[in-house]
Amino acid sequence: MKNDLYIILVAAAVALIAFLARGITQKEGDYVSVSVDGETVGTFPMNEDTEYEIQGVGGVNLLVIEDGECFIREADCPDELCVKQGKISRKGESVICLPHKVVVGIEGEGVDEDDLDVVVGQ
Repeated sequence: MKNDLYIILVAAAVALIAFLARGITQKEGDYVSVSVDGETVGTFPMNEDTEYEIQGVGGVNLLVIEDGECFIREADCPDELCVKQGKISRKGESVICLPHKVVVGIEGEGVDEDDLDVVVGQ
């Protein structure tokens, strides 16, 4: 019983350290990229507050960028899951509206080797 408690505490500590390390090493994004049905329809700097109406497939989403964060404020899709996803600000994060085929992603300048998951060679 005592050993089980030690294992649980060690596992929780490792998970906490991994979570904190990810938050510390993840970079702030430089701009927001908006695509509809796989085609980029706009890019916006993260440091300028703005609103943009995204004409998706079969509906509209309202993108808001303020204080270095972006989010979908309104959507006319049935479930509004994109609105519920909340604010994003770090490189690699995204908000997706499946009914309208809209993807809003945070991008950054250049590619860091640490960001690569797989290297494919011939």
